[in-house]
Amino acid sequence: MPFIHPAIFWTGLAAVSLPILIHILNRRRYRVHDWAAMKFLLESLRRNRRRLRIEELILLAIRCLAVLLAAAALARFSGCESMDLLPGGDSGRRTTVFLLDDSFSMAQKHGPSRVFSAAVTDLTEWLRVQKQTDTVAVLLGASHKPREAFFGPAFVTDRESLLARIGALKPSDRRMRLSESLAAAEEIFRDDKPGTRQLFLLGDFRKADLSSREEADACRKRFESLRKMGVEVVTVDYGVPAGSNLTVRSIALLDEFAVANLPLRIGVTVTNHGRQTVRNVPVRLSYGAREGEDSQVRLPAQTIPAIEPGQSARAEFGVVFRQSGPMVVTAQLDADELLEDNTARLALNIRSALRVLVVDGRADAARRADGESYFLACALDPNADGASGVRAEIVAPDALAAVGLAEYDLVALLNVAGFAPGDGAGDPPQVAALERYVAEGGGLVIFTGDRIDLNFWNGPMWKNGEGLSPYRIRAPRGDSFRQETYHRLDPRGLLGEGPLRLFEGDGAQLAGLIRFF
Repeated sequence: MPFIHPAIFWTGLAAVSLPILIHILNRRRYRVHDWAAMKFLLESLRRNRRRLRIEELILLAIRCLAVLLAAAALARFSGCESMDLLPGGDSGRRTTVFLLDDSFSMAQKHGPSRVFSAAVTDLTEWLRVQKQTDTVAVLLGASHKPREAFFGPAFVTDRESLLARIGALKPSDRRMRLSESLAAAEEIFRDDKPGTRQLFLLGDFRKADLSSREEADACRKRFESLRKMGVEVVTVDYGVPAGSNLTVRSIALLDEFAVANLPLRIGVTVTNHGRQTVRNVPVRLSYGAREGEDSQVRLPAQTIPAIEPGQSARAEFGVVFRQSGPMVVTAQLDADELLEDNTARLALNIRSALRVLVVDGRADAARRADGESYFLACALDPNADGASGVRAEIVAPDALAAVGLAEYDLVALLNVAGFAPGDGAGDPPQVAALERYVAEGGGLVIFTGDRIDLNFWNGPMWKNGEGLSPYRIRAPRGDSFRQETYHRLDPRGLLGEGPLRLFEGDGAQLAGLIRFF
């Protein structure tokens, strides 16, 4: 039927009989009584009866036509645009699916506009010329739900509203998911009635989207299935080679923790996706509690000397955050053909200080300086106020069971003999608590000494190599009070990672002050 809503048309066609019924009922409304005074009037009516009947029939026809036209208007008459609608011809059904690539790469600039804008313009033009009897569906290739259509499949009853929705689309930050989108189109054609079937693919068809063997094989199977269903596939390629495209591939904190008032290193990795070597690449870094505020702190730009095509290079920034709390770090490059990948952000939670729990195995010493924790606490927190970025708290081994370990970043066991067993069989409760703490990401450092119980450390703590202690401990050898023979660290054999960076450069002289007896 050449109507968008055939049911409304058939209902209106049935309603055409209402004026006829009303006309018949009106003729039978009055009873006829003879009256002598009306003899002359009746004679006049007999002479004009034919003319009056013609007028009544014309009025009845006009009323029926008005009802029919109203029904056709409400049913949205679309016209007979093809002889296929005649008996013996094709049914005239057409199903068209448009698959629009809204992936990240479609934001590439080409001339004054972007390739995504060209694809949207072409899509809107094709939708304008679609017949109202055609079934239309629009799919987005980079949607997080590729099986759900952006529009349809349905008749385009409100064309301008659909075109406005499509005109408001923008490229997403996701990759094209071609095989899943083809599967969605296949489902639409499978559920539709037989007729002409067309699939339009509008995208840039980047190699990266089909680089995996699994994705390529899945696309081949989908295309073969569409071919067997009689679907005509039309591809419209909007891809253009990138003349110059630098990308902030990553921005990362190079240190383990982000603590206020301590120097930190942030690395920005830049990749050259262009076809030529790019030289003197400026990389800019800024940070603030909220992105875009006037209080943003902007660091001097770092320059990468050169980046070969397809290669990456890293710029490092030294940063000192003066306040704790949430912080957004932004890395930015100069504008090129693809603006969206020139900026990357890193969210950090700047700590006021790291909390270290020191378990002192000699907490009962008469003098504080004689305890195991004195020098470590002074090195970590010299003023005992956390100003160094570390706040050290000291407890005795017996008090560890009552401490909530989740509040601390690091637990240090210093010359701890062991922990008393619990009420039942099994490991001491302190050992079980430390195992949960380490499994959840907490740090643990162990310092042995003359007080350790070998049965405890080689038992519940070692567990044949599966416990918290990484090694089996043997009885001490040698005499620590005889200091004629000792060993020193060789700074040339130390890896400059973590705390060992202390012995790099001028710090190499410190290695000569450390003796091992």
